[in-house]
Amino acid sequence: MLLALLAGARAQARARPPAVSDPVAEAVRRAVAYWHGTPCAGQVLVVSATAGEAPPAGQNVPGLGTHAAAMWATFRAPVPGGAAADANTAPPSSYRECVVHVNTATWPNWRSEDTNFASFCKEMLHEYGHFEGYSDAGARAGTIQYERPDLARVPLCERFRLVYGHKLFTGHPRPPAASAAAGARSLRRTPVPGGRRRPR
Repeated sequence: MLLALLAGARAQARARPPAVSDPVAEAVRRAVAYWHGTPCAGQVLVVSATAGEAPPAGQNVPGLGTHAAAMWATFRAPVPGGAAADANTAPPSSYRECVVHVNTATWPNWRSEDTNFASFCKEMLHEYGHFEGYSDAGARAGTIQYERPDLARVPLCERFRLVYGHKLFTGHPRPPAASAAAGARSLRRTPVPGGRRRPR
């Protein structure tokens, strides 16, 4: 009888489709936790985009060179009368039509996002930061707003357990680096010029 039950359980396990974690939902959940809420009146859309749509990035990282952004954010900052406001004068609470664009050339599928989840998650946090009014310009290395957010120490993104089929991806926070700790203390709010973030 026990052997029959075990055989039945194995057959059910084989018939069941393998579990898959949603790395986009996991990264968004962490972004909301990191920034203590969903910006843009609770409405942020995450969409796939092609490499041809990606704006140039890398202007704020010495020696990196310009390349296509792996992820970027767009939004509108309305003012009374229907005109578009300069983001230097518009408060982040006024941002609407907030969209995070994910470059499918860099992040082609969930497996790549699971495999490199710490970097994917930090990029998502970086983009959400633009909806909170933080700019790439002037951000210091080691902060989430630097154009290389993967250099930041963010335990929220470094501790994870994701499943892709029969593969399990886990991460553990790395020890803090002196420069990262100093950079994290220097995070400052800088308005995003022109109602649109400067892409990473």
